[in-house]
Amino acid sequence: ADGSPQIFKIFRDKKRVIGDNYNLIRAFERLPGRVYGLAWAPEGKSIVAVSSTGTAGFIRHSNAEDGATLWTRELDAGQFTVSMSPDGSHCICAGADGVLRQYSLTDGALKNSLAVLPSGKEK
Repeated sequence: ADGSPQIFKIFRDKKRVIGDNYNLIRAFERLPGRVYGLAWAPEGKSIVAVSSTGTAGFIRHSNAEDGATLWTRELDAGQFTVSMSPDGSHCICAGADGVLRQYSLTDGALKNSLAVLPSGKEK
């Protein structure tokens, strides 16, 4: 809800203390709005997270090892889901405007888009 994608350990090996964040491995740069989706690249070295503010959407590709932002895109509609290609070359994002967008993971270039709802407008 705070806009910060985070990686956690699954199993706790220390006694729980209320308010601790012991299992946190890495927090990434905050995205505007709320994070609704996150996908790992197949090799496990990068992530793509999507968010929505209600009036805008954001897509961010980050290095999972050091947390560095590789690229960010801002859209006019909230983004709610993301999926990685099996070969790790691109991701596909979708949001409130009814458009699927394919982005290259290397540079964030928009490769293709498809309006999947009658009201969707390709951009």
